[in-house]
Amino acid sequence: MVDKKSKQRLLIVTVILLIGLVFFAFKSTSSAAYMRTIKEVQDEPAKYMGSTVRVTGKVIKDTIEKRGTTYRFKIADKGSEMTIEYSKSMPSTFGADIQVIALGKLASKDELKANEIVTKCPSKYQSKVEKAKTGGNRN
Repeated sequence: MVDKKSKQRLLIVTVILLIGLVFFAFKSTSSAAYMRTIKEVQDEPAKYMGSTVRVTGKVIKDTIEKRGTTYRFKIADKGSEMTIEYSKSMPSTFGADIQVIALGKLASKDELKANEIVTKCPSKYQSKVEKAKTGGNRN
């Protein structure tokens, strides 16, 4: 037979475990963001407004602005453009004509407030001919 104290401990441990499971289940679903094209987001802004969105595009030359610690720049993909605002440290490979993935909250139809920026490695996407001409370097 189990005494009263053991039952209380078991109940407390069970409640803590359930709270932990609920927390992690909520956390994993709330941070999940599927990759969307800029056009998809702009065609249905109400659907994505305030939600976490992940978009990809190439940084448009001459659109990068830095004010204090905040970067603002535009990305383009298949004829659509979006402004990205980002206030953290930029990846070292960030620059004009670099393919980026931005994860953040949609602030307006044309603007994403990013909390994560990932740059795609350009050398991975060079053709064999380009690599032969440049020796594998993009510079």
